[in-house]
Amino acid sequence: MASAIAFRAWLSIAKPWKRIPWANRGEKPGKLPSGSNPCLPSALVVPMIDYAFGAVVSGVLSPMLSLVTAVTYPFVWVRRLCATTAKDARTPARAG
Repeated sequence: MASAIAFRAWLSIAKPWKRIPWANRGEKPGKLPSGSNPCLPSALVVPMIDYAFGAVVSGVLSPMLSLVTAVTYPFVWVRRLCATTAKDARTPARAG
């Protein structure tokens, strides 16, 4: 275990090989978009609701709400992203 941690530490500092081939060529990697405002509170609240539901109602701790959230959130996110880009495409560009 210690040798694996030492190897990972060495890799993070030395970086002995080039970037992966599918990375941006010659450009700095772009910043990924951050989550929406309700993302953090839902990430904190959903497991609590899952635990409370499992402990009080069903008696079996199963992460069903977490599973539903993890499966449906990407679809909601893509839908919002498509709606935003469609809205931007409909707005006429200002001459300047």
